[in-house]
Amino acid sequence: MGLYEILYGANADEVISQQARNWMSHAQGEVALIISRGPEAFTTDTAHLMFILARYNSAITGIRTRKPVVFNEEQWKTIPWRGRVKPASDTIIDILLELPEILSELDSLDHMPPDDERFNPLRLKLTAECWAVHCNLNAWFTKNSQEVLMPDVEAPVPLDFPNFSVASISLRYWTTATILYQCLDRALRFSVKDILPPYLNRPHGRPFARLIVRSVRWMFRKDNGVTGPSAASFPLGVAMMYLRQSEVPDPEYMKMVFEVWNDPGWPSSIKDFLRSMSGAIKLPTRNIPDNPATRSTSELKPIFDIDGNALPGPFDKPSRFHTLNS
Repeated sequence: MGLYEILYGANADEVISQQARNWMSHAQGEVALIISRGPEAFTTDTAHLMFILARYNSAITGIRTRKPVVFNEEQWKTIPWRGRVKPASDTIIDILLELPEILSELDSLDHMPPDDERFNPLRLKLTAECWAVHCNLNAWFTKNSQEVLMPDVEAPVPLDFPNFSVASISLRYWTTATILYQCLDRALRFSVKDILPPYLNRPHGRPFARLIVRSVRWMFRKDNGVTGPSAASFPLGVAMMYLRQSEVPDPEYMKMVFEVWNDPGWPSSIKDFLRSMSGAIKLPTRNIPDNPATRSTSELKPIFDIDGNALPGPFDKPSRFHTLNS
């Protein structure tokens, strides 16, 4: 039903955002049905397949609504896989499911005055949660790196995947990383009173958002049918939102999307759905005074040399994640 809403949910008589509400309504209906039956009901083949599809949809809905997802509970991450080997495509969703709650807490922090006694404990809690998810994501990539495409060259050129499975898992990984590291940027930007600089040599969401954009042309090939656009719609919405929110322009990468967007063969239904989901990961930001300790870590305020190259900030030790992707 979610795919149906993507392909046929919008019409000229509806406000575009209604399509997203229809899609989320279907996703929430699936969740209610699954919860009513309990995790033990989804260990057999057909029921399990329905569950894993609904679980991904619920993660998308949680990020869109910025509310914790019930499938992030341990019983829902373990019982349906009894007697099965949990594949990388499912374990990455385990990590994605942790992000809606972080987004919800970021919203709470954003609307809390800094002199509130709850402010600093929540800020520290959020930062620790982001780093914990980072460690989980790092471990996931180390274990499953052979299933993820990580090109050696970073340039605005289309990617070519060996098969659809690699493309799908790669997109899920890049999407999770894009959202996570934007959350981490946000959490660290609240550190205006810190004396010691935070961990400066750390990953940002931009490289992952760029990878998503570079995958668009391959995902929308005609031989991928509707499966390609369906799998790419949420990741692409996340990437476009990230790049459009950033104060650092990325015109060459955005151009890649617009070239495909303006292709007459590009499904208009997917365009409508992306417009409808345009608020998917909108992260409101407080106007915070610049802090020298955090300024060079901010993806929104990099330091450039005379040739326009971004300069890294000082760091205490190299990041294992940075080494993997350097």
